[in-house]
Amino acid sequence: MYSAVILLAFFATVHCMYYVPQKPNFDCDYFCKSRGNKPVCSEKNQEFKNECYLECKWEYKECDGKCPCMVKVQREAYCLCPKAKDYVCTYGGETVDNQCIADCQNKPVAHKGRCPEFYK
Repeated sequence: MYSAVILLAFFATVHCMYYVPQKPNFDCDYFCKSRGNKPVCSEKNQEFKNECYLECKWEYKECDGKCPCMVKVQREAYCLCPKAKDYVCTYGGETVDNQCIADCQNKPVAHKGRCPEFYK
């Protein structure tokens, strides 16, 4: 009897380890079609017609509008740069998110990638 309980507990544990719950699959058109066309971009850089479609597909919003998402960088004028984290190291020893932002801030780039610790 004791070994049957242990065996049952073992199989229950193995089943739980390999069971991956599935996300429900909704008819997004039924729920979201009437919400209009206000594009949003997901964290995976996928564009959706509106926020309802994004949520219906279990995605997270990165920004409003079409992909790719852009950030405004201020200097004398605004620059529109991608939000992509393609790090560059400036000659001043500062790690900047990407080349566009470095150019916009008039910071010459020493190399691609994060700055080494000895720069700081």
